Amino acid sequence: MSRPRVLVVAPYFLPSRQGGGSVRALEYLTHHLGAHYEFVLAAGRRDLNGREDFTDSSCEAARRESGLDIRHLSHGLALPGQLRSLLDERWDLIYLNSLLSPRFTALPLLLEQGHGRPLLLAPRGEWMPGALALKRRRKQAWLLALRALGALRSMHWHATSEEEAAVLRELDIGPVWLAPDLPPPPPLIPATAAAPVPVGPLSIVYLSRIDRKKNLGFLIDALHEVRLPMQLSIYGPVADAAYWRECQCKLRGLPAHVQARYCGELAPAEVLEVLSQHELFVLPTRGENHGYVVGEALLAGCNVLVSDQTPWNAYRQDQILQTFPLQATQFLARAIDALASRTPAERRSRAEAAMTLGRRALDATPAVQATRAMFDAVRP
Repeated sequence: MSRPRVLVVAPYFLPSRQGGGSVRALEYLTHHLGAHYEFVLAAGRRDLNGREDFTDSSCEAARRESGLDIRHLSHGLALPGQLRSLLDERWDLIYLNSLLSPRFTALPLLLEQGHGRPLLLAPRGEWMPGALALKRRRKQAWLLALRALGALRSMHWHATSEEEAAVLRELDIGPVWLAPDLPPPPPLIPATAAAPVPVGPLSIVYLSRIDRKKNLGFLIDALHEVRLPMQLSIYGPVADAAYWRECQCKLRGLPAHVQARYCGELAPAEVLEVLSQHELFVLPTRGENHGYVVGEALLAGCNVLVSDQTPWNAYRQDQILQTFPLQATQFLARAIDALASRTPAERRSRAEAAMTLGRRALDATPAVQATRAMFDAVRP
């Protein structure tokens, strides 16, 4: 019996290095459910900040290494024709991986009108309160326009957290299904190993895009208030150059006992190794539908401080993973100082506890069951 065919349309996919959690969400989705559904990935041929297309060789390498049928689409005038040709194929379900993309959400929706095939859209946290606070009016106008054009008629919605499901239900734009994002496959999860005894100042890592949503500036502001010596390593693509200049000004004003450096971007295969070289991961994001890097940080032995705008609230445990509000920086500064003040033995013990928590949090079974139930219910 043939597997149901699912067309996934996304702004970014492999070989993207800057697409962040939305790319990983699709990687893990296809890994865990590939035996049950035939996935075809249609994505842009450029990266988040890219002005140049991916090379033919990099696209072919992405297909070969992932084992996936990836169709890389133009960003130019050829795109409507490419999408039309793609949509003319037989599909049992069309899955969209963003609400806010003109090219890879609005255009395929308009081309699909009248076909009556099941549609499922994952906003990936784009409508969460923290993310909505950025360009709120523009996003609300965008949603109104899509509704007025009839593009959202018969749409089903994939929420990955209770908070996101509540937000989408309030919009009253169609049935909402709750299925958590799928975790990394087991080969990506390192074997248990004793954490090294930390030496010297507390080592902190920020690993995410540099833009207003990810909110690096909030962490830098908190580091102006800490009392003990520490070092901050910043990794990630600069998605907002003006915001990065603001952060650089703040970095230049840090006190002498706080050292900071920008280390550039990382390939996905490098993430766990780099995280394992640090003790504390901080993510002051304004909103995440998952936050894959939080789980990776735990697996690598990092204690975690993450804003209260992510689903990781459910995993708070013995200060190994703490959440903080974004109203003021004092709580974050105190929490960082508290970890820096612990003995090396205490810090190592907390690193080993983080690894254990990471493995528990990344059990795929419930998420796989929920996602399969959602896909089967949306298809006629």
